[in-house]
Amino acid sequence: MPSALPVHFGPVPGARGTRMSWLVDVKRQVVGSGFQTDPDLTSKMTRAERQTLSRVSAGFTQLGVDMSTQPRALHSTTFVFDGGTGRWGAVVVGSGGEYGETGAIQTVLAPEGLSLVDVARWVLGALSYGPLLSPEVFSGDGKHLIARDSTSRVDPGALAQTLTVMLGMSQEQRYTLLNVQGAQGEQALMALMRTVPEDLARLVRWSTAYPHGDRNRNNKIVTCLWPEELAQRHPDEYKSATSRIPPMPAVVKAPMNLDWYAQQICQGRTATDIRQKAEEEYRAKLNGIDLDASQWESATQAWGEVLEDMRPLADDELVWVLNSETPPSVFKRWDDNATLRLLRLQPGCLQQLLTHPHKTVHDSAWKVVLKERSFYTDLVTWQVEAVRTGRSAPPEAAGSTWCTSLAKDVLDEVKNQAPASEWGPRAEHWLQSLGLDPREYEDSLPLWQEKVVNRFKRDLARVDELLSYAQTASDGAGTLIKAAQQVPESLGFLLPRLWREPVAGVTWDALLDSTLQSKATPDRIIEILRFIDNAAPLSRSPMPSTGTAQSQTRRGDIYDVAPENSIPIELRRDIVAHFMNSVSPLALGEVANTLLAFEHALPLPSARPIPSTPPAVRGKPSLAFAPTIQPQRRDRRGTALQPPNAPNGGQTSHSFSSEDSVWPLWVSRLSLGLNAILLFVVFVLIFS
Repeated sequence: MPSALPVHFGPVPGARGTRMSWLVDVKRQVVGSGFQTDPDLTSKMTRAERQTLSRVSAGFTQLGVDMSTQPRALHSTTFVFDGGTGRWGAVVVGSGGEYGETGAIQTVLAPEGLSLVDVARWVLGALSYGPLLSPEVFSGDGKHLIARDSTSRVDPGALAQTLTVMLGMSQEQRYTLLNVQGAQGEQALMALMRTVPEDLARLVRWSTAYPHGDRNRNNKIVTCLWPEELAQRHPDEYKSATSRIPPMPAVVKAPMNLDWYAQQICQGRTATDIRQKAEEEYRAKLNGIDLDASQWESATQAWGEVLEDMRPLADDELVWVLNSETPPSVFKRWDDNATLRLLRLQPGCLQQLLTHPHKTVHDSAWKVVLKERSFYTDLVTWQVEAVRTGRSAPPEAAGSTWCTSLAKDVLDEVKNQAPASEWGPRAEHWLQSLGLDPREYEDSLPLWQEKVVNRFKRDLARVDELLSYAQTASDGAGTLIKAAQQVPESLGFLLPRLWREPVAGVTWDALLDSTLQSKATPDRIIEILRFIDNAAPLSRSPMPSTGTAQSQTRRGDIYDVAPENSIPIELRRDIVAHFMNSVSPLALGEVANTLLAFEHALPLPSARPIPSTPPAVRGKPSLAFAPTIQPQRRDRRGTALQPPNAPNGGQTSHSFSSEDSVWPLWVSRLSLGLNAILLFVVFVLIFS
């Protein structure tokens, strides 16, 4: 026969003694005698070994033939496992040719430890080189032999059907007729041998053409069809051998696990790892049990379960993982390939897989997403929704190589889908859940009322940011009022800005009223006036200078710092007038001195301690803007500064040392007069 795969048959590595050696026994017609052992072709062996060979070949008879017709040599080979020695044997029944008139029976005992597939490769390879076996054939003398174990031409579907029939054998149905399309008998037999584990294969007799009608009900037989020439040469023996073999069913529905495994076997070398893993799982399942003929059904069932666990999920099975009631076998077989296949079938299920409660599915999904960039867009979409709804980022995303890019892409996407006041705070929480610092994403994060106000409270120099937000945001007016309520120290530079031009519809007097309590008490009025009068200048203050305010001329968006930290006199007068019109006469009587001093930019008197404002009204002022009583203001020459505009219209020579100093006589008289007028008004109102 032509050769295609050269295989060197040498001695078994580490062979010691006969248990690690090939033993050959050849019985045929010897010249001068009848059917007997051929000493030239038979190994030297012990009595026990000879008994083993006799036990292996028991029941096999020779096929005699009339040599006058010069028939060519034909043979059938059957592999039998000997449980007594734990070694595989092979029985070759020959007819015609070199086998002679009486035929020949050649029995081979393989070394201990060789599997069925290895034994079949050696024996069938040796027979393909020559019909007669001998110790020299297996001695490793350099001969190149062919093992017919290629599965490239075997039809996987036909192989799966045959495997299904074989695993279904019983005492009543002990035969499996091997007829695999696209493969010769020996090739199909080798392929089927590879579909069962070694422990299970030992319970079966494997034959290229089983030569006799076996009556032993414990024997289960897998056989190829008899060659047509051999069947015609020995019709009686053929009829006897095949009388107990049922025909192959016309339709055999192979289960999914066997169909998958047959496909793997037909892939040749790529199936080695899968077969090895399957056998390891099978041995573990047996847990050290030595199988015998009585355990056939349980043994085959266990093998089917192993293959079922290893079988990849079908497309219709993949979607089961998305249901609440998923068979445990699905989780057991789930792997990265299953995740990829399901994502291609249903791209919208990525989030469901990434948050799956079962660890196998969950871990596989994240492994695939972190590896496959094609799913990145879906991940971004999912996290955009997480930001919009206020959920945290998954912990698996934190610390990943693309964590930073994910954060930027999500922030860029979410700003078009939700108002800043909604998603801004949630985005900061989301960034923190990723282990990122929100301050590093200021350019991507929006401004919202709470953030603007808090930043303004920490740093009053952010007044431009506050005003810009007030002018552009939908809640800008409320933000400006809230900022003034929580930071009344800012009135000193906010009021001049709004006095010149309202911002977001908020006027200076509305902003002033918002900072007062529900009832404008004298203490609160004095406190507010001190906040306004003692406001510190900003590096870029929007407060106009006195001269600029008087001329009503604006220089762009930035105003000069008021001289000596003072707000315009006109604004002071407007503030006093506002209080005169909105505050009760009784309250005016108590704050008259303060209003007078404030109007003329004089040091404000201290009538009594000012109670602290409730937290609900304003936030805790910063130290830089804490209300203090200004000391005496002097010019560079050391002389006391005078009020810019005295009530008499001229410059006064009176100086003011501090808030505790004695007031000038004209100021005292004026104050008394004002108080008298106010008291008169009060009496008129009472009698009215």
